[in-house]
Amino acid sequence: LGQQHEVHADFLGEQRGVFWSAYYCPADGSGQRFVVALPSDYRPNRVYPLFVHLHGAGGVPTPATTRRRAAVDFIEVLPWGRGARSGYIGFGELDVLDVIAHMTTYYRIDPD
Repeated sequence: LGQQHEVHADFLGEQRGVFWSAYYCPADGSGQRFVVALPSDYRPNRVYPLFVHLHGAGGVPTPATTRRRAAVDFIEVLPWGRGARSGYIGFGELDVLDVIAHMTTYYRIDPD
């Protein structure tokens, strides 16, 4: 992701479909990956609902685990939650909230 970012001025703006993304977590100085799935007809100037897909215990999100259907009208994200068994507590909860913040910064997300 870092190398591609240096080559393209707007790496996120050029992405389509289902792909890995990441953010920097200042709480512990780590990079955290997550999966993004954009609608097939995604338009950057349009506002979209955000669907946060939380995996179950023992699961790890990958681009293959998205619930993406052919004709959807929302953006889906799959945070890792800091591990397969974090229960979304502590850093796991922070991860979900940070992913939502990241998405609202870089995409036009419906606040409702």
